[in-house]
Amino acid sequence: CSKLLAIPLISLLPHSDPSIASAAAKALADTCAQHPGTISTVLKKITENYTENYPTAFSQDSGAPAKKGKGKVSKKALESQFTLDKGSDEKGKDSEAKALVREGVCRAVVAIGDNSGISMSWEDVKLVIEFVCSYCLADPSDAVRALGVDGGRNFVNTFGKEHVEQILPLFEEVLKTGVLSTASIDTSRAVSSVWAVDFRKEGAVVLLGSAATHLGDEDAKVFSTVEMLLGALDTPSESVQSSVASCLVPLMKKSEVKAKGEDILADLIKKCLKEPSLGKRRGAAYGISAA
Repeated sequence: CSKLLAIPLISLLPHSDPSIASAAAKALADTCAQHPGTISTVLKKITENYTENYPTAFSQDSGAPAKKGKGKVSKKALESQFTLDKGSDEKGKDSEAKALVREGVCRAVVAIGDNSGISMSWEDVKLVIEFVCSYCLADPSDAVRALGVDGGRNFVNTFGKEHVEQILPLFEEVLKTGVLSTASIDTSRAVSSVWAVDFRKEGAVVLLGSAATHLGDEDAKVFSTVEMLLGALDTPSESVQSSVASCLVPLMKKSEVKAKGEDILADLIKKCLKEPSLGKRRGAAYGISAA
């Protein structure tokens, strides 16, 4: 197929029919696999499309979407806080059309990250990881955030093995601070509110855990990563704690960690029984379930 197909395929990514948008994303990934010289241009174009449609105006408070259940954002909250009013031209606020553009871009990231036939340089991988951490993980849309996590995980699983030493510090920074201050991409539109930091940490936990699976059983970074994840259990968000526990399960089986399993479990039990903070006791309980 012709590399020129990438242009109309990108224009189909924001289609309101999810099946058409997904088909366009897969076709775009296949085009990049068949024409290696196109991937950098495609990634630059779709990430620009996303940031151009990222909301910059939020409600008068911190801009936080109201949560409903575990990390869920209610439709009513999104409509009231992020969607343009009918007949309004106010710039910066979110709209259904903008959300569809961002969702389409994340579908493309998911498809490209799932295609091992694409020749990907470190600069390409780094661009996507920084983009996902800075924007997608903190998107006000549930659907976009979920696709962002899937896309980042696909990239880590498919292209992360040979770059794991460079990738891990990026996720560690997000997990520690909730932002990626070292990003080489333009992050001027990225939100740094409390809710955005919480969402980023939640997504970074999943990506950090995925990246750590590429490390050898005897690699010292396996245990340091586990320590980082155990520390993240103190995050007061239950959704973050649940994500940490899921990531710990495969890492606890690695020999470097298994040897210290009893000490880890003892510390978690002690914290679960004696820690004054309810959030930290709950996090410890999640850790025990993983250990």
